[in-house]
Amino acid sequence: MENTEVKKIKRKRLRIKPGALTWFVLVLISVVFSVFVFRFPLLPRKWKLVVIGIIALLDLLLGFFSFKKTKRKTNKTGISVVNTISAILMLFASLFLPQLTGRIENVFADMPETNEVVINVYALKTEYKSAHSELFREKGVSMITDTDLMNYKNKQFITQSTVDQDNQNWALGEIKALFGTDSLWENNTASVWDAVNALYNADGDALVMNAAYAELLMDEPSYATFAEDTIILKTFTRTTDGNTSKKRLESDMPFAVLIAGSDSREAALSPVTRTDVDILALVDPVEKRILLVSLPRDTYMENPAMGNGLDKLTHMGVYGVDNTAAALTQYFGIEIDKYVLVNFNTYSSIVNTLNGVDIVNPYEFSGGDYYFPAGNIHLSGEEALAYVRERYSLPNGDFDRNEHQIIVLRALINKMLSVEVLSNFNGVMDALSGTFLTNLSTDSIFELVSDQLDGVGSWSIISRHLDGSTGSAECVSMPGQLLSVVYADEQIKESIRNEMFEIMETEE
Repeated sequence: MENTEVKKIKRKRLRIKPGALTWFVLVLISVVFSVFVFRFPLLPRKWKLVVIGIIALLDLLLGFFSFKKTKRKTNKTGISVVNTISAILMLFASLFLPQLTGRIENVFADMPETNEVVINVYALKTEYKSAHSELFREKGVSMITDTDLMNYKNKQFITQSTVDQDNQNWALGEIKALFGTDSLWENNTASVWDAVNALYNADGDALVMNAAYAELLMDEPSYATFAEDTIILKTFTRTTDGNTSKKRLESDMPFAVLIAGSDSREAALSPVTRTDVDILALVDPVEKRILLVSLPRDTYMENPAMGNGLDKLTHMGVYGVDNTAAALTQYFGIEIDKYVLVNFNTYSSIVNTLNGVDIVNPYEFSGGDYYFPAGNIHLSGEEALAYVRERYSLPNGDFDRNEHQIIVLRALINKMLSVEVLSNFNGVMDALSGTFLTNLSTDSIFELVSDQLDGVGSWSIISRHLDGSTGSAECVSMPGQLLSVVYADEQIKESIRNEMFEIMETEE
């Protein structure tokens, strides 16, 4: 009888209350959640401590009720349910925070370890030759274009002797290797323009040219149909070492960042591309001042990659975004070694994910396949892309296009700050993934954001546009023809430079 009583007492002692058990589980999960909160890079340190403190107080409060003696079964069940629900919520939050950090980090793509340069072999299409049959028959050129490069061993290749010689010679070497020969029949012209003219004039069968120059050619009205007129017989891709060095942002030091917009039709971002949007952001995080300077794509300045010969700003990126930054460093006298590269094509996916944007269009015009009336209009992703790209039908050309880019950017920012983003968070993160190619350290970006969230006071944002006059001049990267350029207004340029020096707290 005595042994039976002892056993009952022991079982009573070993019995764990459901409220206490669920509380222990809650505490364990709370510790895990607190670790993830502390590691979350965007929250300021004092915010993290507040969150962790609230969790600790909640645990103590629930612990008091979990171990409090009560005869009511409903009270015991109720505290167990509260503990369980709290633990489940914290468990989901613990799983969500690392995922959120990863998705935010994926927005910023690192600079690639290697750069790829594409050199194509172009030939005129049969359809183009048929439309200009008199010229090609007169020169005894076949009217039917052979699409197999291997059949061009005894045909004439058109090259040029001015720019991009390393890549061109490398591609010629690849062609020789394919043919198993040490030499090719070449028509070596003086410039890219001369080489393209030779192809159109039937003074050669195939043109060997960097694909980037085809983009530059099509930017001029006289060769706008180059892609439609030609076929690519062969594509050669040359791989070179990329610049993967990271730049840090200091939360107590002013800095300058180049925001470059690529007009490449390729979905993937590349640091070797012409830029159609060039905005300098000068930031003083201590005084909370930002100076945004937009520059016309055709601004005429020295090209470091071409011996500082004069060139369009948009052409600088053909030699890499590093070259664009170096050119602007020389132009303004402010060190610009940090940059963020975005692609116009990302406009469409982001705007569509947000179900479009609303803007106030200052005047009516047509762009691409779309008509944009004056006043309040709603833009889909495809319409927004056409809106920011059009310049030929605008009264002030590239100057007006810069204004349109800012209009859509403002609308995009407003939409991104709306409640609608929260309701479609996953879709927005997917659309933003890989949107920005940058040499900035992601950790330093998070630290800067965290420091600003921790501070007080509003930001002062000033926008400036480098105005000027249009003209015609020869460009060092595309010599042999006068191209449309923008000559900066020197007084405006000097005023902008003074504001830059003030933000950067640097004496000239």
